[in-house]
Amino acid sequence: MTKTITQGMKWYDWLQYGAMLVMSAAVPVSMNIGLWTAALLALASLVKLAATRRLGNPALGRGGTIAMWTPVLYWVVILVSALLASDRATGMGLVGLKATLLIFPLSMLVTDTSYLKGLHLRLLFYALWASCLGVFLYFCGNAVVRLVGGSTLASVVNYTFDPRHHAYTAMYAVSALVFAFLELRNHWRGLRPWLRWLLLASLPLLMLYIVIVNSRAGMLILWAVIGLAFVASIRRSWWKSLLFTALAVAWVLGAQTVLPNHQDRVKATISAVVDAADDDAVDGDARISITKSALHRVMENPLTGYGTGNYRDSLVEQYDRDDFENGTKARYNAHNQYIESMLSAGIIGLIALLLFVFSPLVFALRRAPNAVLPVLFATGIVAGNLLVESMLERQMGLLFIGWFMVVMILVVSKEQNKFGQDAKK
Repeated sequence: MTKTITQGMKWYDWLQYGAMLVMSAAVPVSMNIGLWTAALLALASLVKLAATRRLGNPALGRGGTIAMWTPVLYWVVILVSALLASDRATGMGLVGLKATLLIFPLSMLVTDTSYLKGLHLRLLFYALWASCLGVFLYFCGNAVVRLVGGSTLASVVNYTFDPRHHAYTAMYAVSALVFAFLELRNHWRGLRPWLRWLLLASLPLLMLYIVIVNSRAGMLILWAVIGLAFVASIRRSWWKSLLFTALAVAWVLGAQTVLPNHQDRVKATISAVVDAADDDAVDGDARISITKSALHRVMENPLTGYGTGNYRDSLVEQYDRDDFENGTKARYNAHNQYIESMLSAGIIGLIALLLFVFSPLVFALRRAPNAVLPVLFATGIVAGNLLVESMLERQMGLLFIGWFMVVMILVVSKEQNKFGQDAKK
């Protein structure tokens, strides 16, 4: 295995790949560490560029290059919208925040990644998986200490279990869960026994992590992942697929039933969905009020939006019109990245976002059928989370989504080259 990894790699390749590994491990741990690691990746890529004196990445092919430019396009649209807005200072602040998105695609566009093999890319996801698992075990240890100290189970498994934003934490854990499933599904015979059993043991732990952090988006996406995993495996062995799906469903439902306050969260979600369909209902869930106000605002100016620097004030004005007092005081964002992009830059902003999110999947469908399943999982996780949270308005989301969508493009590029599909161009 070591020879397979090191074959054909120069010192500058190792420098860049080392930064990539650290990036994958750092994102689920800390936003601050992730930002420093993103800077390290940019520096490593610049050093490699200076050492090789070769600009460009032939390993991407035409499709990969187009897909890699889409996050840059999204950022440029946000930049233009900021320059056209009356509150240019606020807009440029948001543009600077989202500049993190530029690091990952540009690093891959300017340097040759031909040295990357399938195992290199798998190791990036192993770093994510190990990091998420380690963080969960750390918080489990912390919870045990608190229980021994006299805290109640309800307080330990509530939002204080992992004090970070629950939607982002759930996204990390779901991604690690999907990788463990795909690794077992695709490489069962090639895995060493200890690693195989470790991956198996991590599945219930990561599902429990998602349940404990109590993110409604995380739970909905978890159920979708379980369903997609069943469909993806049933052709290989229907009884094994049925058995593992039944165990997963029983485990998740059991955890939701046993853990305090988690049933209430599920009931509140169902009630919110029912109320959202009834125009005469009093909105008891802030998310429903936020979404209704945001949609009202979008429909007033869907073509150009309100500008990157102005859209938040515009949304708060709508909260005031709709007598949503908490929204006016807290200045909530839209809690939906698609709506947020339309508020900022109109239909062009939405199109740029959709290109960014879905281009790796389109690339896989056109060029690398063997890569479709992992890219479909990744795209579903990202697209689903963007539907219920404005994840590109925080570094926690920018780092994770920006980095791993770029990695998925690398996965597809590797597969298309492996199967000789570039030769058709």
